[in-house]
Amino acid sequence: IRTHGIGIMNTAVNFTYQYLRQKFYMFSQFLFDEHIKSRLMKDIKFFKENKDRLNQRYPFERAKKFFISIRKLGVTPDTNETYLDQFRQLIGQIENAMGYVRMIRS
Repeated sequence: IRTHGIGIMNTAVNFTYQYLRQKFYMFSQFLFDEHIKSRLMKDIKFFKENKDRLNQRYPFERAKKFFISIRKLGVTPDTNETYLDQFRQLIGQIENAMGYVRMIRS
């Protein structure tokens, strides 16, 4: 900001918003994948039917089963990471970009 002035802030924020748009598109593509979506719908149905019995808490055992079923989908050939690991990284990138915008704006 000292070097380029305040005008660079709007450019940086706009660039970050474009970056976030791409990341949210990737986020939605992951959620609409048939393997992921079917497992999520199954867990949503289970949770809605048992939310009173579970005190509106998602059981650890179900989360572990979900993780194992996603891991069975395999790993990506280029990075050798599971799809859930890539999803975690994507969420981290979104968090960092949103934090950057908040920092620039304040």
